[in-house]
Amino acid sequence: MGDVHTGTIDGYWGLLKRGIIGSYHQVSIKHLHRYLSEFQFRWNNREAQSMFTLVMAALVIGTALPYAQLIGKLDATTSLLSDELNRQDGEPS
Repeated sequence: MGDVHTGTIDGYWGLLKRGIIGSYHQVSIKHLHRYLSEFQFRWNNREAQSMFTLVMAALVIGTALPYAQLIGKLDATTSLLSDELNRQDGEPS
């Protein structure tokens, strides 16, 4: 049996918080899944010796996200969640 500890999840959340505070400064709900995917990739590949090569290959091979899709309308679930969070912050919907 392996060791049981909470250090792994604490390390991940620390990486995520430092990244948001240090790089992005704020995160929109609309693109939250993209931020989480980026930090998931970073965490899962934190010990990879060839990280730079992996990222460069993905950028060359991958397809760009069209601007229209990036700024596209929110789906109903995300819109409702966004409205609820705005109400909690005291902003009118």
